[in-house]
Amino acid sequence: MYDYHHGNLPDVFKMYFTHVSLTHKYNTRFASKQNYALPYVKTNYGKFNLRFVGATLWNSINENLKIVEKAQFRNKLFSNFIKSYNQ
Repeated sequence: MYDYHHGNLPDVFKMYFTHVSLTHKYNTRFASKQNYALPYVKTNYGKFNLRFVGATLWNSINENLKIVEKAQFRNKLFSNFIKSYNQ
């Protein structure tokens, strides 16, 4: 998701996820956090789709993590997971 968000993936994946800002013509708090729209799913099987899981995980990350470099992103994300596990 980090590579997709920063445009580091091949062109095949260009339209794989949809920014929330593209679904509305007005600015929302959810869109300002650089989140992706969740695709509509009808079944539990659809909830395991990469488009749904990837967007859900990315939307759950703090917006300060989304703008750092990749190495810092990995380290900070890992430390956040460890902190949440220890609590």
